[in-house]
Amino acid sequence: MTAFRITVPASSGNLGSGFDCLSLALGLYLQVEVERGAVSEARMEFHGEGEGTFLSGDNLMLRAMRHAAVRHGVALPPFRMKIWNDIPFSRGLGSSSAAILAGILAADWLSGLSLSEGEVLSLACGLEGHPDNVASALAGDLVVSAVEGETVYWAKVELSAAVRAVVVVPDFELDTHVARSVLPALVSREDAVFNLQRAALLVASAAKNELSWLGFTMKDRLHQPYRARLIPGLDSILALPLGDGLLGVALSGAGPSVLALATDRHQEIGQRIQQLFAEHGVRSQPRLLDIDRQGIRRHEPG
Repeated sequence: MTAFRITVPASSGNLGSGFDCLSLALGLYLQVEVERGAVSEARMEFHGEGEGTFLSGDNLMLRAMRHAAVRHGVALPPFRMKIWNDIPFSRGLGSSSAAILAGILAADWLSGLSLSEGEVLSLACGLEGHPDNVASALAGDLVVSAVEGETVYWAKVELSAAVRAVVVVPDFELDTHVARSVLPALVSREDAVFNLQRAALLVASAAKNELSWLGFTMKDRLHQPYRARLIPGLDSILALPLGDGLLGVALSGAGPSVLALATDRHQEIGQRIQQLFAEHGVRSQPRLLDIDRQGIRRHEPG
């Protein structure tokens, strides 16, 4: 029997100012191949990053599959699944969003649910807790999103083809729940306005292809100053001077990875961020990634 195949990109949430509403899809992937009726019970085979986390007893992908099936009143048939994952876990690169989306789409195909794009996003956001990563992973490119009740509203903005992502991944994990626990329950009106202005202008600058604005618009007062205590070297990295190809720098999602958007000198930028991490006792690995423009790929059998 021919398998149904799903490819989901990594994503970098927030982009500094756009806390829980902006995200960028990246050229790093989770790939899943699933067959129905091939075995008498569910079987999952895993290759790549995060095996111990991915295939825990009640793993996130399986939970997403069950969640989609229960919400729509169906039972999952027996299936066999093969997973290839290149997205580092607990590094702020959307690994959980990718797993959730892959699980929902696998359940959709296995159970014949014919879910709409909106239904997929609603289910995924219900599990992830915020819409930004799942929206950009689904659609590709730069996505701005908001949620009201169970409805996710989103719009895709095409970031300039001249921009590539330099992602520097530290050699330690940071649980999202821990990264959120250090955030204050209340912020000043001044800080809220600071971020609102920059997040709105970031979307406009991307739409207008005004790349010189990106560094200014990626500045943040709502989450990065508080998360810096969990990530040695982050303050120094965020203070890097812009120019010579470097457009802007931000914590990637909840961290600890750092995202730099650049048009040139990608290797030098990655090495400089790696050096700043090293000066604070943190080993890290730079990666040069394309912006993923397509989002999720589904390959139907037949």
